[in-house]
Amino acid sequence: MFKRSHTSELWGVLKQGAPPACASPPTVELRPNTDLSTQKPLWTVATTSYATYHADSHSWHTISNGERTKTNSPFSVFRGTIYEDTTEGLYALGKNDLPELIANATVRILAVKEIRSDEDIPKEVYVLEVQSAKWEAQRKTIEIPAEKYKTAYSILHRKFPDIFFSNADQVAVEAYLSDIFTRSQAGMQHITETEYSGWLDLHGAVSYRIGRNAYYKEMKVPHIMSGTAQCIFQAGQDFLSVGKAQPPITLLWMYAHLGFLLYWLKRGGQVSMFALYLRGKTGSLKTAVASEISNVFDHDRTHATIRMTSTAASISTALAMSRDTCLCIDDFSNSSLPDSRKSESNAELIIRAIGDGVLPSKMNVQDFSKIVRNTVRCAVIITGEEKLSLGASSLLRVIEVPIDEHTFAGKHLQVFQESPEIMCNYFSLFVQYLSIHGQEITAAYSRLQNIYRQEYARTFKDKRYVDAAVLFRITADVIENFAQFCGASLSCELLARLQNSIATGVNYNAQEASAQAPELRFLTALTGVIDMAPNSRVANGDVGREDAFIGFWEQEKNYLWLRWDCAVNLVQNYYLRLGEPWLTKESTVKERLLQMGLSKGKLRSLGATNNEYLVRAKKGQRTRMLVLQMDAVHRFMKEEVK
Repeated sequence: MFKRSHTSELWGVLKQGAPPACASPPTVELRPNTDLSTQKPLWTVATTSYATYHADSHSWHTISNGERTKTNSPFSVFRGTIYEDTTEGLYALGKNDLPELIANATVRILAVKEIRSDEDIPKEVYVLEVQSAKWEAQRKTIEIPAEKYKTAYSILHRKFPDIFFSNADQVAVEAYLSDIFTRSQAGMQHITETEYSGWLDLHGAVSYRIGRNAYYKEMKVPHIMSGTAQCIFQAGQDFLSVGKAQPPITLLWMYAHLGFLLYWLKRGGQVSMFALYLRGKTGSLKTAVASEISNVFDHDRTHATIRMTSTAASISTALAMSRDTCLCIDDFSNSSLPDSRKSESNAELIIRAIGDGVLPSKMNVQDFSKIVRNTVRCAVIITGEEKLSLGASSLLRVIEVPIDEHTFAGKHLQVFQESPEIMCNYFSLFVQYLSIHGQEITAAYSRLQNIYRQEYARTFKDKRYVDAAVLFRITADVIENFAQFCGASLSCELLARLQNSIATGVNYNAQEASAQAPELRFLTALTGVIDMAPNSRVANGDVGREDAFIGFWEQEKNYLWLRWDCAVNLVQNYYLRLGEPWLTKESTVKERLLQMGLSKGKLRSLGATNNEYLVRAKKGQRTRMLVLQMDAVHRFMKEEVK
């Protein structure tokens, strides 16, 4: 009998408030990224006087032009000890107070921007308003990093070729820029922007923000009108009709929520994230369905999906930029050797990046100058037609969802394709819910995790599958509370479907992992063909004529020594005759055999480059060979058959 979750009871303890570490101070209002070029300038050019600034009194003093005795000189706006700011530009004051034009432009600081990437020390940028005699009344703006402010005029000259700049008196330029900064303090705006889109903790206030990077120029989180939450939630829930509310669509739907939820769960502890692999033949609508719940806020739909056969740099960029959302990576293929190698390599990169939360430190990411850190925090749906042929550790970080041509209904999908705002509004509402209740979820995560881990550990023996089931289950709890937030509710039937989908989906993967284990397939083929043909003969003992045999038996220990290339050829030919592909990486098989104690060697750590999978023979040509411990092999295969 279905039992409702413990959600209400567990979350009830949070009504007293979040723990101090998660408590929010008063909300900090952040200014949007506005066009400062249209704002009123900080200084207005005078027509009958010029101003001088007295540092002692921190005030301006207006002096009549008539008090000045200079001739053939432009009108002065204000004057320093060794420079003069005029309507014609910036002058250096030389001997006898004679001016020398060093730039035909003057500047003001309109704003200081804090550019945040992740939650590290922000980068500071000055927004300068530039005025030049060449432009008449027009003013232009430019952003300059704070550390390059002293070289502002060199930057302006490169940006605007019609700006003249002479470096004849750098001391005067630096004095001028220093005074400009001091005099701008009172009037300049202070703006906070983020490099990435996604969640950002700013002084204790967490908000979902759009990044300033050009990658996000078409991205927008829609405003949700008051009183529409219930209808929006129901419309988003109707996405389940695309797959008749069966496990494939319910798992996809929950997983899309996890992309936005992951930040809050990570604040509550270490999260072992996984990828979702949607496997089905061409025409099964897998990519079309996945793209409708991927990067829903980005109107540039090229950012919703990326090809698995793209460059590693392109994929890395997409992973880094798709923060706190869901990304679809399309068309894993191992049908041909070139596609297989590229797909496998990129899939390994993706899965490890998601699981570890970071990209490889040496990865050459496109436009890395605008990517300060290589954090990965998103949900990734991979689509493809064939079984994944990856390393064992990577496979455990993937939940495969098999589909066929009847899984998804094109008629129901068309509704969402023609109205993309449905899922966009739905997840905007979900973001709003998380902004208010995210800290409660963070506080509840540890307790929920422990309860559900104990529950699923009784069903699944592998920790990775237990962790995946736990994440799905917590996501289902969050969705239930989200429904209540919207003034709706999930039926007992739907709650049961969500939980049953978790059990069904994870159990399928656990069984497939056992049946399709690369070490089992390798040993099944090898033991089935050894000594069955001339090219598979094994000698009894370490014989002298090695070319007549593929290996030998070490009778005393019941070890089978095999030349690795010969063993691989036998396995490949075995599955070729069966009409099945054998595209598993050789390194994966070697690692798994050694890890499980089925072969001899030295395993220092998984994936290490200094592991020794082959052993040097004591006689003959002393080549390195695969040494199978046949007693362990027989026990392993007998257990797997059971």
